[in-house]
Amino acid sequence: MANEIQEGQPVVINSGKVNNRKQAHGLTHEEMEELHYKQVSGEEIETVSSNNAGDKISDPYFKTEFSEYEIPVHEKHIYHVAEEIRQFKTSGPTPEKTSSATLQKYTKEAYEFMKNNHGFDGKIVHILHNPELETQKQRDQKQQGEGQEGENKGETLAGANTNTVKLPSLGQHEDEDETLRETAKRTPAATPSPAPSAKKK
Repeated sequence: MANEIQEGQPVVINSGKVNNRKQAHGLTHEEMEELHYKQVSGEEIETVSSNNAGDKISDPYFKTEFSEYEIPVHEKHIYHVAEEIRQFKTSGPTPEKTSSATLQKYTKEAYEFMKNNHGFDGKIVHILHNPELETQKQRDQKQQGEGQEGENKGETLAGANTNTVKLPSLGQHEDEDETLRETAKRTPAATPSPAPSAKKK
């Protein structure tokens, strides 16, 4: 049989062309496979610093815990949120914090749902990584790049536009202009005709 699996041969599950579009998790099929391989083999996954941590954290407890928070590269498109229902033990001379913060990761839709349906009520919350800031940054860089290209193009066009086109002077068409003026003088001006009067019965 042609479709028989032979011993020692790799099994190809999807022999067709791999769809290389971004999936729901924000990665292409190939990127997801690469990430999975790194996770299974124990390779180090590349990380970047989050865009809303460090000095941007106002809460002192979150500041000590998440000041140098880094995210895996493949999670740049999701919200990383530090949340805590803060509790203190007040029986001693100084209050002691007994609660601990949790780190939640939300897609854009899940974050909007939580925000609009009071999911963060009663908690102290700080967004450690905001993907909207990331997309805004990319948009600004793109616009800046396009603006730079436009300026370069303008300089090129300005430099290239050294030839001038000689337009005909008005004196060359004086006879045509005179003919038009004469025709306008001879044509009687259109006078509005009076409205027909209504006949009385």
